[in-house]
Amino acid sequence: MRQLLNTTKCFVLISTASVFSLLGLFLHGKRYQQMHRSYDTRSTVQQFRHIPAVTYTASTVYEYPDNYSQYFNADLKREVTPLNFKTLIDRPGFCDKNSTFLMVIILTMHSHVELRNGIRTTWGAAARTGRWAGKLLSQSVQYLFLLGTNNNSQWNKKVQAEANIHEDILMFDYTESYNNLTYKVLTGLQWLQKNCADIRYVMKIDEDTFIHLPRILKKLSSPEWNQSICGFYAESEAVMTTSKNANDFSVYPFTHYPPHVKGNIYFMPFSIASRLVNVSRHFVFNVIEDVHITGILARVIGLRNKYKGFTRAEYSRGTPAHACDIATGIRVASTHTSPAYYSEIWNKINDPDACISIRQQIQKYFSGNAE
Repeated sequence: MRQLLNTTKCFVLISTASVFSLLGLFLHGKRYQQMHRSYDTRSTVQQFRHIPAVTYTASTVYEYPDNYSQYFNADLKREVTPLNFKTLIDRPGFCDKNSTFLMVIILTMHSHVELRNGIRTTWGAAARTGRWAGKLLSQSVQYLFLLGTNNNSQWNKKVQAEANIHEDILMFDYTESYNNLTYKVLTGLQWLQKNCADIRYVMKIDEDTFIHLPRILKKLSSPEWNQSICGFYAESEAVMTTSKNANDFSVYPFTHYPPHVKGNIYFMPFSIASRLVNVSRHFVFNVIEDVHITGILARVIGLRNKYKGFTRAEYSRGTPAHACDIATGIRVASTHTSPAYYSEIWNKINDPDACISIRQQIQKYFSGNAE
């Protein structure tokens, strides 16, 4: 009798273990689908943003994207990241007058009026007039500043007044914050889809980035650049686990990001940008803007090996470029640019006697007389 009871207990334990093992395999197989579904239970985007995702265990965190390629399959029948923000400051008819070759969207903050004016009086002025240092730009360029709402209503009113004067600001009804940068770019691109559908290329930059428009336009005249996602390229970067850029493994279950370009400055054909916006609605949201848009979503739509990166001689992410390097076109862009530095660079661009030794060296190089 005792032997029979022991045999029965053993059978029950084995059966129970088998059931839990099968259940574990089933749940592991469904975990990717659950991750997406967990985000689709609220009616508004702002509520949606705070819904907890599936918690991953160590066994479901992968090293590289290729180790779990199923993650990048979007469910096109299900909208999990709505972009239904209202446009609070609009620019209807902004693109009606002329076709635009390059549209630059600029991420800015309410209080950074001087940085916006720094752009308006330098390379932004060249975009409006079509002239750079007295010469015609080869293609048409326009720009728009993007903003969410500030918790201080007075700042929203000040920006509205500024927008009435300059007519170069869009504001949407998400809250202005670091965690909403991805929304900021996607809603800006979505607005362009609806209002500027005929633009050829789109560039995203931060407000402290000075761009050398002739150099950028020259790159876009080359098939090497005009069919790719372009910027400061990161091929296989480890995710961060601390700071505001810390990876949420419940959203992105890898220790390395896919190839992407950095967010200070990047540009691409608008046809690619439109595809990224369209698929973003069907894929789990990630707060790391540049990784999500130029890396994760790019992979979701099947863009692999479609990147073109700046050389370190052309662009440095960490420090501002020397004013003469920008003025002479050695560098394509400078980050961490202050309002005063905007003016200094612009003055050198428009002064043929500035940076004369560098200009002479460049002229000698391209004339074939460099030693």
